[in-house]
Amino acid sequence: MYEISKSEILILSAVSQGCNTISKIQNASGLSIPRTSELTSELTEKGFLVKKREGMQKKIFFSENKHSALFRQFLTSELKNHCRQV
Repeated sequence: MYEISKSEILILSAVSQGCNTISKIQNASGLSIPRTSELTSELTEKGFLVKKREGMQKKIFFSENKHSALFRQFLTSELKNHCRQV
């Protein structure tokens, strides 16, 4: 079982909103670039994210693992609920 930190949740939330590079994730999360890079690597090791090289950039996506899919589904439903309340 994995523990997920608040910073990792920020990263996963940014990826769920379509941010797919370190710089885009960094801008959305407000974390530093080195910290964003470190956390995306940790989330990749935990199986939540995958990194794919496209040209000169590494793109970051949710993996197809069950726990990743469930977490992505949770984030999506929470965002929808939040938007309804606003």
